[in-house]
Amino acid sequence: MTLLLVLMLVLMLVLMLVLMLVLMLVLMLVLMLVLMLVLMLVLMLVLMLVLMLVLMLVLMLVLMLVLMLVLMLVLMLLLNWFLTLPLLLTSRMLTLPNETRDSRELWDTCLSAASLCPIRLAHGSFGNPPTAGNGCAIAFFWLLFLRPARGRSKKSD
Repeated sequence: MTLLLVLMLVLMLVLMLVLMLVLMLVLMLVLMLVLMLVLMLVLMLVLMLVLMLVLMLVLMLVLMLVLMLVLMLVLMLLLNWFLTLPLLLTSRMLTLPNETRDSRELWDTCLSAASLCPIRLAHGSFGNPPTAGNGCAIAFFWLLFLRPARGRSKKSD
């Protein structure tokens, strides 16, 4: 009887050991799977975030470059337009003979060039010119510096 009890005890111990081993293996497998899944998810999220950040940075850089190029092109065209208008006025003044280069001719020249200018001003905003109408700011600016002073006497030789 004691032998049977010892055998049963040993058998129970072996069964318990096997059960514990199986349970530990299953638990380890489950834990490893969960850890691997969590790590994979974290890594995928981090990689996706990094990729999204890199893509966003690249897209932002490309968009900023395109925007800067377009802006520079528009500014260069506007600058070209507004720089050539005074040059046209100046060349028109210099080609006039001296006796016709009076203030009336200057105003007419400025107004004819001002009709091409995109910036319009209200009537009489730069004083009271003879036939100002809606003129151009740059034409009037150049007019202020280019027209002869009124009432100035001409030097005679």
